Amino acid sequence: MPKLVIWDFNGCLVNDGASFYKHGPCAIFPRYGLPVPPAEDYYRNITSDFVRYYHDRGVPSCGDRIRDAETLNAIMKEGMSAAPVPPLFPEAEDVLASLREESAAQVLVSALEEREFRRQLGHHGLEKRFHETRGGVRGKAPVFRKLIEAYRAHGRAFGITDTLGDARELAEAGARPIVVPREYAVTDIGDIPGLQVAADLREALALTRAAAPASMH
Repeated sequence: MPKLVIWDFNGCLVNDGASFYKHGPCAIFPRYGLPVPPAEDYYRNITSDFVRYYHDRGVPSCGDRIRDAETLNAIMKEGMSAAPVPPLFPEAEDVLASLREESAAQVLVSALEEREFRRQLGHHGLEKRFHETRGGVRGKAPVFRKLIEAYRAHGRAFGITDTLGDARELAEAGARPIVVPREYAVTDIGDIPGLQVAADLREALALTRAAAPASMH
């Protein structure tokens, strides 16, 4: 059984793929006079590298990756802050409740801008499900590592996310990564130690239960 589960939020617990496409590519590319790629292109490629996705399709870079990410996120924030909050995936609350019953510590670490993160979290009333919640986190590996230390969860820490970027950082920090990609493509996973892929959150929960502590690093 897991001692600690580190959750991602958007695309993992919250079904917001359509919202991110609307306020991401559909808003960003026209801002630079570029055509909007089809949704299929977005779902197939966005999970590998958020900033690179836009640069590869013609969005200019200032030469500073962090500033580029801030610029792209600011454009998305303009539309998202006034949009309805996307729904949770149907099984999300049941899975969170099951882990709580099993006495697993659960923390939520999201890259979503802090104010929007709090708006969505409050709308769904999820604060009570987690020991800690953190928004606006980029470069997550150091945060993951500190959480594993704080909860003394070495060998029994899992991370559940929808992105390969998070999965790499979870593995780097010493957690067992589980990716639930939904409609997103999952490629180039061979370099992520211990990665498992689940069809939905219930399957992800089953994977945390099936893993023997001795098999984890």
